[in-house]
Amino acid sequence: MKRVLRDIGSVSDIHLQDTEFYFRYRGMAMSVLHGPHRTSEYGPFSFYLYPKSVGIPLSAIAHEANNRGMKEPEMFSFNSADFRGEDQRVFEELYAALRRKHLNIDGVFDQLLS
Repeated sequence: MKRVLRDIGSVSDIHLQDTEFYFRYRGMAMSVLHGPHRTSEYGPFSFYLYPKSVGIPLSAIAHEANNRGMKEPEMFSFNSADFRGEDQRVFEELYAALRRKHLNIDGVFDQLLS
């Protein structure tokens, strides 16, 4: 996740479904979920990798994950509750960076200030 944050320009094809951003990083499908009311067992954020989803539209991955439920090894999950300190904050930072990129916040401010 830290590498994705350092190289956010390589993120493409962002798809938002509810409170989860699905995206591709260098071709690999991934997602970050924000569930502020989830149990402390998982924490407020989860990060998912979908290694077998190369070439599948993100909307289809989102549909599959939310309606049928994917299991490992179709996806791997990492929950923020399993991490501490800076490693836990990376979940929130990545979610915020994807939100900014999805909304094109930098482009909006560039347009307003030019």
